[in-house]
Amino acid sequence: MWISHLSLRNFRNYQHLELTLPKGLVVVEGNNAQGKTNLLEALYLLSILKSFRASAERDLVNRQAMEELEAATATATVDTGGEHIRVHVAFQPMAPLPSSERPGGPASVQKYVRVNGAPRSVSDSVGRLNAVLFSADDLEIVLGSPSARRRFMDILLCQIDRSYLRNLQRYQRVLTQRNHLLRDARGGRPGLEEEMAYWDDQVVSLGSEIIQRRAEIVATLSELAMATHGELTGGEESKASYVPSVGEEAGSLSDMADAFRQALTANRKRELAQGVTVVGPHRDDLALTVQGLPTATHGSRGQARTQALALRLAEAEVLAQHRGESPVLLLDDVLSEMDPNRREQVLERASRYQQAIVTTADIGQISEGFLHDAFRLRVTKGSLEPLPNGE
Repeated sequence: MWISHLSLRNFRNYQHLELTLPKGLVVVEGNNAQGKTNLLEALYLLSILKSFRASAERDLVNRQAMEELEAATATATVDTGGEHIRVHVAFQPMAPLPSSERPGGPASVQKYVRVNGAPRSVSDSVGRLNAVLFSADDLEIVLGSPSARRRFMDILLCQIDRSYLRNLQRYQRVLTQRNHLLRDARGGRPGLEEEMAYWDDQVVSLGSEIIQRRAEIVATLSELAMATHGELTGGEESKASYVPSVGEEAGSLSDMADAFRQALTANRKRELAQGVTVVGPHRDDLALTVQGLPTATHGSRGQARTQALALRLAEAEVLAQHRGESPVLLLDDVLSEMDPNRREQVLERASRYQQAIVTTADIGQISEGFLHDAFRLRVTKGSLEPLPNGE
């Protein structure tokens, strides 16, 4: 799989971009704050239909377009399995109501998605383009909060199986309703037990499927990441294990549902006191170890960075296995964090994929052997120009 063309309009600092891309290694060089990360943000957005760094989608629309109510758009032509898929995402600024007027323009944007020209829901469009993003923030997978690790698992599963995303969305809605009920219960509302039983059934049914799918994918990820980590480090052992908040992993879906239901019952008093659901996939975690010890508390920063890299490379392998073709690799200025030997290892692995797009502020971080065959671009203030290989 590879991206043959990218079109951007009013996206961050790209007012108008038409970019034709080849297979193989693509190197985008430029100083900081010129648009390197914005470019990869747009590409990854077309894969998971969500920005990996914007706190609000209105941030994706450049200021002038926001003020003039013009849409920001990103469109990619993806070559996959002998066919062309066109993925298009638009963010349309909405005129504010008089009561919500404030400096800076409209308060929100509306997102629209099309695949091959036809309107599609987000859940039906995720993973049309498979991509794996490597960034400096990957350290959060190892050292950050459990939510960062849940996001890592969920993004991978959503690209593999669109029904997983729909289940995840339904679970979030059910969880919200159940939490409302728990808070209402403090007032002694009549009929609470019957209502709670209904929402328990819903949260157990959806949550058990999510837990099982995560546990399955983590088992595969751990095996692949362990092998990659060993190659990168000369034999250090690493492991990833899924940690469900409902207790030990159960063998079957029905066993998991039973364990989930028992955990809800056991925690009822605590939930009523706090007004939130305290067990379930929204509270689960991924345990990461190196040489048998938790990486976050016992590993060095270098070990954490290497384990995160191994997990990303394993993610790419899992996507390749499920799709029958490799995903697009996006490396956002990660080479600066590596020593020369590690850079060579990463670039060698990236070169095995149909397409890998690498950004850097220092072209000297990429050896001549890789640059010779790369398609090179220079970015300056949201404009891209191709460079001859010898430059």
